[in-house]
Amino acid sequence: MKASLLLLLLTATVPAFAFDDGPSDVGNQTVRYLSWCEQNAVVQEGRGGQVVIKADCSAKGLRCVETERPMGGERVVYATCSAR
Repeated sequence: MKASLLLLLLTATVPAFAFDDGPSDVGNQTVRYLSWCEQNAVVQEGRGGQVVIKADCSAKGLRCVETERPMGGERVVYATCSAR
């Protein structure tokens, strides 16, 4: 029971990273979307350009949250399933 709870907590907090085709320019800041929230799911762009669901937050009783962080000379956005 403890092992499955720990596994659930780890999966809920690990970001779902993606392979994207490149950054987007927003004003003077470059923003790279690794993954994003769509209908309470973590999604990303697949290698062929299609949108792929990486995690269904609703099925886990969680909500999808996007986080933006500076990385090098750009801003990186990624999504995770979170209890908050």
